[in-house]
Amino acid sequence: MQSRILVIDPSIAGISGDMVVSAAIDLGADQKRTVDAMLSAKKYVRGCSKLEIKVRDIVKQGFRAKHLVVDAKESVHERRASEMMEALKDSLSALGLSKSAEKFAINTLKTLADAEGRLHGENTGNVHLHEAGSIDTIVDILGSACAFDDLGIIDGARVLTTPVAVGGGSFSFSHGKVASPGPAVLEIAKQYKLPIVGGPVQAELATPTGVALLANLVDETIKFYPKMKPLAVGIGAGRRDFKTVPNVLRLTLGESISKMPAEEIAILETNLDDITGEHLAHASEVLMDSGAKDVTIIPSLTKKGRPGYLLRVIVGTSKADDLAEKMMLETGTLGVRIITAIRHVASRNIVKVPVKIGGKRFSVDVKVSRNARGDVIAIKPEYEAIKRLAKKLDVPVIRLAGEVQSQVSANFFNGRLLSAGDIRSEQEANRNQHRQKS
Repeated sequence: MQSRILVIDPSIAGISGDMVVSAAIDLGADQKRTVDAMLSAKKYVRGCSKLEIKVRDIVKQGFRAKHLVVDAKESVHERRASEMMEALKDSLSALGLSKSAEKFAINTLKTLADAEGRLHGENTGNVHLHEAGSIDTIVDILGSACAFDDLGIIDGARVLTTPVAVGGGSFSFSHGKVASPGPAVLEIAKQYKLPIVGGPVQAELATPTGVALLANLVDETIKFYPKMKPLAVGIGAGRRDFKTVPNVLRLTLGESISKMPAEEIAILETNLDDITGEHLAHASEVLMDSGAKDVTIIPSLTKKGRPGYLLRVIVGTSKADDLAEKMMLETGTLGVRIITAIRHVASRNIVKVPVKIGGKRFSVDVKVSRNARGDVIAIKPEYEAIKRLAKKLDVPVIRLAGEVQSQVSANFFNGRLLSAGDIRSEQEANRNQHRQKS
């Protein structure tokens, strides 16, 4: 669980690619590095003869903000998704961003192309991108990837978003006049289960690029800010001016103030008294496969003294409604209780640990759990790793599990509570010892 939290708030004025980049720069991303990354697109995008980018300080409805100004001249006004992807990958290869940032950028463009492909019934690679086929799209994606990479957000923070304001009314684009939200925005929101809200003005507030960036960055959707200590705030301005609301996107970077890492969860419950054990077991499997963190079945006595079950499911709040619907479909229950709660969790990671069985050396996956200070509080060999090794050695799982747990505890951890630094030191010592013997 990450202790750093980034809250993206598009609930008032929506989200666009240029708003994301300018807000990230205002949050503290290196402006020159980010602008240089965006300018590099000119070299790889066919038909672009001019590309100038400036970042300005402006005021929107009384709020200071950063504003991104892109001035481009193109002789090509629409491109196939495959051409855009090739240009993006060429640009990324020259920038030297982290692998996570490159993946984020590529997935964002793929999200756009997939949405357009589904809308027009075309193959993703061959679909023509009209508005999204301009160099602005690649510029916004490169700028966002570079800025968030510089801030250490992509792999170093838990990213949350409020519902996306999509505006209202109608607007014209390459396929004619449509109602807001635009078709691609709605398609991406549907695919990634992003919450949207109409208003608060009669205008297009959310763009496909902005929503695609959000879809590939966010971990969870929220209604309210979590318990956190704000460290920095970045505000990015959109191009248009509205009389009633500031056209800005706000990013808030903070850190959890809980002593232990925590996450917001939903507890789903229903009482069942008319379901067979087979159907209940199947429902449990379906719920786990659909994203439940845990499923518990508790025998109980229901109304009129009937024997039954309490089915309890723990899930992230963003998936609560979907899982509640699946509970009803799979069990036939007529109602599901949803309770939101905060769950404190230990951070966990998997490490490879050497063990010696029958005179031979093997490596097994071990789950290491730590508290907020980084001290190890539990170590447990992964069951699937033990099962594979037991099958290979043709020995009972229960006997092998005990032997592996004993070796891990006695030989690797020496029975101590170790800090993360101690673990790395001991791992290195074990590797050196192994190299000397071999």
